[in-house]
Amino acid sequence: MKKNREIYYSVNGEKKIAYPGGVEFNGGNDSLSAYILSKYVNHPDYNYDEFNVNEYFFMLFDKDLNIKGIRIMHKKYAPKERPYYDSIFINALKSTAGMWRKTVENQEWYIYLHRQRVY
Repeated sequence: MKKNREIYYSVNGEKKIAYPGGVEFNGGNDSLSAYILSKYVNHPDYNYDEFNVNEYFFMLFDKDLNIKGIRIMHKKYAPKERPYYDSIFINALKSTAGMWRKTVENQEWYIYLHRQRVY
């Protein structure tokens, strides 16, 4: 059976063939959502704005599960309307280093998609 593969382009244009999935957060997806949300609401810049949107995060991991990239796929905002929380979420996701495990072995690159509801 052929494994699904995705092409991931790095910021410098380098092409990486990655396996979608194959990794999971140690506590599961709900645990990851709770962890990220706690980082968001406990951040000193949290301003109590209600966005009520779903944001999608693509995480790129290398074969050793080091986080090599995080991208956000969200509805388009005008530059001045872009929510302030992007960096909060990216830093929260980066802080999960070492909290992941493989569900598929022997891949050079892995992609994980996470949906986060922002209230």
